[in-house]
Amino acid sequence: MNHKFHSLLGAAAFGVLGLLASCEMDQLPESSLRDTDSWTSESDVQNYYNGLLAGFRSASGNAANTSEAMTDLFNLTQNSPSSDRLQAWTFTAADLGGGTWGSNYALIGSANHILNNMQSVTAAKARANAPAAGTFDLDNFNRNMHGYRGTAFLARAYAYATMVTRYCVNYQNAAQAEKALGLPLVYTIDLDNKPARASLADTYKQIHADLDSAEVHLAASNIREGDLITPGLSMLTALRARVLLNERRFDEAIAAAEKVMENYSLITNSMRLASMWSEDVDGGEIIYQPPITLNSRELYMNYGSFISNRDGRGFNMILIPTQGLYDLYDPSDYRRSIYFTEATVVTSLGASDGPVYYFSKFPGRKDVKSAVGNQYAYYNATKAFRLAEMFLIAAEASLFKGNRDEAAAIGYLRTLRKARGLSNAKSEFKTTGTALDQDMKEEWIREFAGEGLRLDCLKRWGDGFKRMPAQKNAVSEKGSILVTSGGVLDTEVKAADQRFVWEIPVQDLKGNPNLQRNWMNIVVE
Repeated sequence: MNHKFHSLLGAAAFGVLGLLASCEMDQLPESSLRDTDSWTSESDVQNYYNGLLAGFRSASGNAANTSEAMTDLFNLTQNSPSSDRLQAWTFTAADLGGGTWGSNYALIGSANHILNNMQSVTAAKARANAPAAGTFDLDNFNRNMHGYRGTAFLARAYAYATMVTRYCVNYQNAAQAEKALGLPLVYTIDLDNKPARASLADTYKQIHADLDSAEVHLAASNIREGDLITPGLSMLTALRARVLLNERRFDEAIAAAEKVMENYSLITNSMRLASMWSEDVDGGEIIYQPPITLNSRELYMNYGSFISNRDGRGFNMILIPTQGLYDLYDPSDYRRSIYFTEATVVTSLGASDGPVYYFSKFPGRKDVKSAVGNQYAYYNATKAFRLAEMFLIAAEASLFKGNRDEAAAIGYLRTLRKARGLSNAKSEFKTTGTALDQDMKEEWIREFAGEGLRLDCLKRWGDGFKRMPAQKNAVSEKGSILVTSGGVLDTEVKAADQRFVWEIPVQDLKGNPNLQRNWMNIVVE
């Protein structure tokens, strides 16, 4: 495919109109329908809604592997030495790729397409185009239309909230946010538009405006709680809690997180917890998991970076956990036996000097392996929102808010740790002050390792890091299965490093001269 036109608006149009076939992205195929011809019945709106749900799949967890490679939790093996710039923090914008930016703006484009055109499908038009006479139900039509519109607002909020974390500086206060760069805010599909970046304050205002609109429409829709693959009010509230935490609106973040807690329960059984990861089974705590079909496995999260045995000769993954990550888990913690498995790891330079732990949190769904005829296919659905995050948001907000509440934070952390198998004694937190803050931060690691949130957390806290010690059998006198050049085993990153904020993809900076870049002293190409 010719990628000469891959700006954010090209990506948005691409996501809406499905131009992935074989044409240039700035050209509509001659057989495509114009908008005026493609909105005649409720089924037309539903088709675009289904495309919107596919956009959620693409946008969820898009850069998890990239961000995990950057942090202190994993080491890079010799199976992918070209990723050493990520580990060494010498990466360019090209090393980051444009997946996060492109997939989220495509989701925004899909949402805008629905919001700008669905009003063309009036009740009278829908009645006239009903499948059979007498089958049209006005109340059901109105509820469905609320659902489509509400989901579109929610999708736009989700996409902006995802990107503001990666491509913008932290929100500190209202005055700072008015001056800081936010995101280009787009509301239409216009290939000639070259929007500048709004302020950080206006970006967050838009996220909340979309969340408010989504809440009104979803509350009036047919969408109800309990369906983990359909974006609904609980997902909306979970997203709001995440956004409020990033805005430092701590009391509101706690309230939103607690509202979600009312409708879900933490898994307290090791087998059910393992099944949630291995087979994408809802054990009671998945809030939103984008829908997956076997025919769309390319939109799964491919976890081959963490677990790979494609030829059956041995495990040859790209990333393996550091010894420091493994040591954070108590032996009684369910997560340790689920997330880590011992094996010999093979690279192009040889095998590990004895067994090492690989990251087995995402072992691949059995039905996908059967469908593709490959027992070494490691695809699982992304858990975009789950209950454990709400407990950690509430704990963090309790510690960082003005009227610090250590007792409340300990309560949230203890509940989560007990659910993960730790005894009453081992779930106790007897620390205070900065030591308790560190306990909270380590619980974020234990729960969300491998899911792409570590970089977000470090950025939000304003913390630098030094990569944790490697496993001894991965680096021995007989040789190393890890990349060791450039000091990547001991990479130390300062909190002020500007690479915590990702650069906008190079093709977008070139295609839109109105976009201001993030990195002032780093070559982006």
